[in-house]
Amino acid sequence: MRNFSVLSDVEFEELTGDLLSAELGVAVERFARGADGGVDLRWRSRGNAEEWLGQCKHFRRSTFAQLLAAARKEAERLPSLAPAGYKFITSFDLTLAQKSKLYRLFADWMTSSSDVMGCRDVDGLLTRHRTVERRHAKLWISSGSQLYWALHSAAASRSSVLRERIESTLPRYVPNRGYAAAAKILKSRHVCIVAGIPGIGKTMLAQVLAAEAMTRGYEPIEILRDVEEGWAALDDSVRQAFIYDDFLG
Repeated sequence: MRNFSVLSDVEFEELTGDLLSAELGVAVERFARGADGGVDLRWRSRGNAEEWLGQCKHFRRSTFAQLLAAARKEAERLPSLAPAGYKFITSFDLTLAQKSKLYRLFADWMTSSSDVMGCRDVDGLLTRHRTVERRHAKLWISSGSQLYWALHSAAASRSSVLRERIESTLPRYVPNRGYAAAAKILKSRHVCIVAGIPGIGKTMLAQVLAAEAMTRGYEPIEILRDVEEGWAALDDSVRQAFIYDDFLG
């Protein structure tokens, strides 16, 4: 299953909006951060006849009791909003009993318990709509790199420190034009120098690029002291991606 913990609240909401738009075949509205009044997403059913609302709760590391308490607050707002339909989407991994409890809160505005969506439901939508997943780079890079570590235990052991750094970096990284430009250079020239003043995120970008390479089967190799480390690790029989941080000293 995908690693939704790397996403921020806003990124999870954006992902959900894109998935619902692809699944339902309608435009899904999203709104700026702030008091949402119980509305994260809004769309009209096909034919533009009925207005539906959606609420997203990114509760990946919380308890179900906390999620249920938050859901009760949302349910209290619905009578005044009076939507034709409602979806409650969370990154929490719901059991059947937990989904039923949430559904009972919103039953008057839902067609069935399938309108309560847990992380496995969101994961299923991502499998069905791969193009949406590719638009959310942090998600597929994180999931792909985790799959790489799982399938390559020896590489995971050799690069344990780098693995910890990458897994720490991904949740904090915000994709930008620099990532797209560097990825394009790597694809065409197979080498990229990331330069700039201290503190602008050069190392973070390099680690994200390494994680992206892992999704394509490349083993990440970190050079810590001298370029000779890279020559010693070079293996023409496998795909490798080398990171040489601060190589000018």
